[in-house]
Amino acid sequence: MAHLMKERKKGALICNVCGRTLRVEKGILLEDAFQATKEWGFFSSRDLEVHKFTICESCYDHMISQFKIPVEISDKKEAL
Repeated sequence: MAHLMKERKKGALICNVCGRTLRVEKGILLEDAFQATKEWGFFSSRDLEVHKFTICESCYDHMISQFKIPVEISDKKEAL
């Protein structure tokens, strides 16, 4: 666990599910990942906590394959 915290401090992106460090070359991320931030509000057991995590594409695919209701997918017409 100390190794993961050391990597995180250097600015590396690490998948919270499998622990793999995502590929970065010269400061450029060479693969995409799902990143989420959730600010918990009232009426939850996590009032005012902020949770952040990163999931690599492989772990994301595995996670959504288990959903009872599929992820809604649409195509973008252009990238900014």
